[in-house]
Amino acid sequence: MKIFNDLPSLVAEIKRCAQPGLIRIRYRSVDGLTKTGRFTTLADAQRYAQECVGETPVIGTDYAVSADGVGTVRVSGVPVRDLFPTAQTPPAPAAVPRLQPTALGRPMRGSGGFGIVGGTLRPPPKKPDQS
Repeated sequence: MKIFNDLPSLVAEIKRCAQPGLIRIRYRSVDGLTKTGRFTTLADAQRYAQECVGETPVIGTDYAVSADGVGTVRVSGVPVRDLFPTAQTPPAPAAVPRLQPTALGRPMRGSGGFGIVGGTLRPPPKKPDQS
């Protein structure tokens, strides 16, 4: 970590880190290996990222995970999809179906009270006469 004692050096460091057109890629593997690359052209960044996690990783918002799950790259400066033109973005999860009330919402046997059935408050069903 750098410590800056004066404002001009801090401003210069911020400008250096926020260079327009600079693409940063940070690779991490499950065994702890970390590599960082900085590129000014998309072609160089694509080559580096694809060497790290392959040509068809699983893509997230600002990261990509190799197909075997061993390595991850995080990207800044360009959308991660631009680095992997042949990769597929995983489909959005399907909507969760609305759950129907279960037996827990119904009156207990012999309680004689009301219970929630189908989302509305109803009295318990009447028992047929057993003559």
